[in-house]
Amino acid sequence: MDQATALRSFVAAAHEAGQDYREVETLLLAANWPDVDQFLPALWEELANPPQPAPMEENTSGTSGLVPPEVEAMGFCWGAFGMTWIWGFANKVALTYLFLLVGLAQCILSKPWSFVVVGAELVGQVWLGFVGHRLAWRSRRYRDVAIYRATMRSWNSAGIAWSLMGASVVVTLLIVWLVRR
Repeated sequence: MDQATALRSFVAAAHEAGQDYREVETLLLAANWPDVDQFLPALWEELANPPQPAPMEENTSGTSGLVPPEVEAMGFCWGAFGMTWIWGFANKVALTYLFLLVGLAQCILSKPWSFVVVGAELVGQVWLGFVGHRLAWRSRRYRDVAIYRATMRSWNSAGIAWSLMGASVVVTLLIVWLVRR
């Protein structure tokens, strides 16, 4: 142990034992410690008023409480947009189950109504893309914002990939339809 560490340990032990500043200063001067008057006041102040840890922010995930600014600032939620009801099931957002029902209705309804259903579903998916992070934070409990962000990064990647695949299928079908016309 070097001299500075030994001195710090001695002063800390004396402070914890309840000795006052003058007693510790007298002991150090009697032991011929150099520069006692330069380091002891700052060290004693540090021991008397230790730095306080930053207060923990309340974790409001899984509640209807406030959404942290870091979550609000994440932007468009591609997972909610591209993988709507699957994302909703994983994140416990029950509202997205309506999209599953709308998809089933699209299969059942006659052709003229299916375009209306597709349009309504697309509008809903875009809306979910804008509010998805807020809904996911409030619907499921996360340990902290960092875990939430990592989870949503994965969902965003999957949502983008799924959206690109869906768009490529639509474009391909449109080209085939135009060519055959």
